Amino acid sequence: MRVIDVPASAGLAWIKMSFAMFRAQPVGWISLMLAWLMATLGLSVIPLIGTAIASILQAGFFAGFVIAARDQGAGQPVGVHQLLAGFRANGRALLTIGSITLLANMMVVVILGLLGLPLNIAPDAEGVPDLRAYARALEGKELLLWLGMCLTLLVKGVLWFTAALLALNQMPAVHAIRWSFYALIANFLPMLVFGAVFTVMFILGTLPLLLGLLVVMPLFAIAHFVSYRELFRPSEEPET
Repeated sequence: MRVIDVPASAGLAWIKMSFAMFRAQPVGWISLMLAWLMATLGLSVIPLIGTAIASILQAGFFAGFVIAARDQGAGQPVGVHQLLAGFRANGRALLTIGSITLLANMMVVVILGLLGLPLNIAPDAEGVPDLRAYARALEGKELLLWLGMCLTLLVKGVLWFTAALLALNQMPAVHAIRWSFYALIANFLPMLVFGAVFTVMFILGTLPLLLGLLVVMPLFAIAHFVSYRELFRPSEEPET
C-alpha cells in the first residue's frame, strides 16, 4: 500500500464526488444515517456509560458507511443493513480505534480544564443548567476555545482514514493509525480545504431547522470512502 500526493483542490473534489454518490441513492443514505443517529442517541441515554459506549462504537459505524459506499460503487443498494458491516469486517481493531479516539478527546478536555476553561455548567435555582451564566464564564476564554477546536480537529484528522483502512483491509489498529497519519501529513492542504469547506456546509446545514444535515451528514460519511479511494493505492498499482 502507498499514499499518493494530490493538489489542494482535491479536497473540494472529494465533496463533489460524495454528493454524486449521495444523489444516486439519497433514500438509502438518509435511511442509513437516521439509523446511525438513532443508535447513537439510544446508546447515549444509558446512565453513566452510555456516552462512552456510543463514542467507542463510532469508528465501527463509520466503517459501515465506508462499506456502504464501496458496495454502491459495485452497483449494490445502500441501506440500514450496512450500519454494522464494519464490525463484521474488522471489529476488534475498530473498537480499539474508538477507544483511542475517546481517550484522545478526554485528554483534550483535561488539557483545556487545566488551562482554565470552565467545563461544568452550574444549575440555576430551579436545577436547570444556566447557559447564560456559563456563557459569561467563557468570556475572555476565546483563545482556549480555539485551542480546543484545533486539538479536536487534529485528533479527527490523524484518525480520519482509520475507518476506511480497517473496513477495507485486514490490519491492526496501530498500522491503520500510522497510515492515516502519513496520509494526513502527505496531503495536509487538500485535507485543510476539505475541512474548511465542510465546516461551512455543516453550519449552513443547521440553519433550515437542521434539515440540511440530512444531506450534509451523508456527504461527511461518504467522504471517508472517497478520500481513501483517491489517496491510497496498492503498491503495484500505478498512479492515475
